[in-house]
Amino acid sequence: MKYLLSFIVLFTVCFSMSPATALNNVVVIPLNSAKKLKNVITVSLSNGDFTDPATAVASIVDASDTNPYLVLIGPGIYTLTTPLTLKPYVVVVGSGVKNTTLTGAISTNVDDATSAMVIGASYSAISDLKILNSGGSHFSIGIYNDGASYDISRVTIEAWGGSMGTYGIFNINYSSPTITDTLAYGGQSPVTSYGVYNNSSSPILTHVTLDAWVDEIQGGNASAIGNFVSSHPHVRYSTLEGSTQSIKQGDGNTIHVSYSTLIRGVASIGGGSGTLTCVHNDNGNGAALNSNCISP
Repeated sequence: MKYLLSFIVLFTVCFSMSPATALNNVVVIPLNSAKKLKNVITVSLSNGDFTDPATAVASIVDASDTNPYLVLIGPGIYTLTTPLTLKPYVVVVGSGVKNTTLTGAISTNVDDATSAMVIGASYSAISDLKILNSGGSHFSIGIYNDGASYDISRVTIEAWGGSMGTYGIFNINYSSPTITDTLAYGGQSPVTSYGVYNNSSSPILTHVTLDAWVDEIQGGNASAIGNFVSSHPHVRYSTLEGSTQSIKQGDGNTIHVSYSTLIRGVASIGGGSGTLTCVHNDNGNGAALNSNCISP
């Protein structure tokens, strides 16, 4: 850690850039200083407070709205053997998606937090890093949110290797994260994959790329975004592509999509009474989509 003024200047430069520039920007993190800043914890392959991001966040026991923390992760590849569990009033910042990678094979036979690389928490934030879960058991999840509403920005999330399901971001129990300038990918499952999966959740997604792929020869189903059980997300200025469909819409749910590209259409299930509100969208080949996200 260096001087506070230096960090503020660097942090301001990074967050004032355009989305395209920010995604490729190198975030310079000062790790060493003669004077330690209060509530700033560093993670580095060497010379940091910790070498493991999960351990660094777990060490914080007194974060609050009046005593927030910042965890800075330096460049490098960090292999996690347990999920990085976010905490309220703790912000986790990497050195950019091309410089800081959290990788691991955290996977179980249950599609819950035990199969996730990162577990979200309300009043937290995570940004400027890459998350890779290579799975190995039934389920593989990049970020798992259970009743969590917080900011995810400038993050690349990839999950694969789940024999039953892969999820870039899994939202459940009224999670409403704000997701910006982010890529979420679920793939290489013979059964089901989602870029973002919503169950009773209503995230806001802006400038995101959602991808999902399965082996269709084995009858798998992949959706860029899946929407189920009272979920009402908003998607803006984004690209949604699944090898089966862009949107899988459950009965009784709503989704608002604007100024976005939807590749491979929409599928409704459970009676098809879900509501789609689509404004100024296209199919990726220059053709405009109608108000139901369908080519007229």
